[in-house]
Amino acid sequence: MAQFLAGTLLYGAVFIPVILGWNLIMTVTMPQTASRMGNFLRTRFRMCFLIGLLIAVVLGFLDKSIPAYGPSSALKALGGMLVLLGLPAMSEAIGQQLFALGDSRQHRLLQITVGWVALGFASLVPFVGWFIVFPFAACTGIGALVLSICSPPSRIGPDRSSP
Repeated sequence: MAQFLAGTLLYGAVFIPVILGWNLIMTVTMPQTASRMGNFLRTRFRMCFLIGLLIAVVLGFLDKSIPAYGPSSALKALGGMLVLLGLPAMSEAIGQQLFALGDSRQHRLLQITVGWVALGFASLVPFVGWFIVFPFAACTGIGALVLSICSPPSRIGPDRSSP
């Protein structure tokens, strides 16, 4: 049991900072996409989860129905990239909710950091974190990513197409 706990803590000590760095880099380099993902998470949370769950089920079905090498590896890589691209918005949403509990508004990068650390440690909890918390966050993040990419951008400023 002690070896399992030590391994879990070691995994968390490596996993949490690496993905946190990825989240911060994505948010700084693509602020509009990350902002749109956050807006979808705030306004269409259930839809984000359902779309992400549908994509995860389709990718899982395709992975099981395709032979082990070649396209199957590409599907796994695609699924991993979707999760990595979707997690910054989910961790920002978690950080916003945690700071809202204390009636405090903090900088966006601090919200992402706090949200990811909370999500990372919650994901390390045996069984509940592995099979409920992280898959839920990953599916919701994937759905927000797909919605932000597939929906038309909102107009900013007056409509200049009419005379």
